[in-house]
Amino acid sequence: QAVCALAAAFGVWRRRPWAPGVMVLLGVSIAITWLVEGFVLDIVAYLHALLFAVLAIAVALILAAYVKRTHGARSD
Repeated sequence: QAVCALAAAFGVWRRRPWAPGVMVLLGVSIAITWLVEGFVLDIVAYLHALLFAVLAIAVALILAAYVKRTHGARSD
């Protein structure tokens, strides 16, 4: 997650076209972490883990779409 977060931050900062993909990958890794903690390790409640997994993916998709829309058109 830390590597994905750093790569996404660098990609957004440098306006790289692969930045939205890395942001979605970060959201998926956060969701997988919540699901493993909820369903496999039984650390958190199932519904709590499911809620945060769906929320992580939704926020990642929204932010990736925003970054793609605002940083997509480059005039370099």
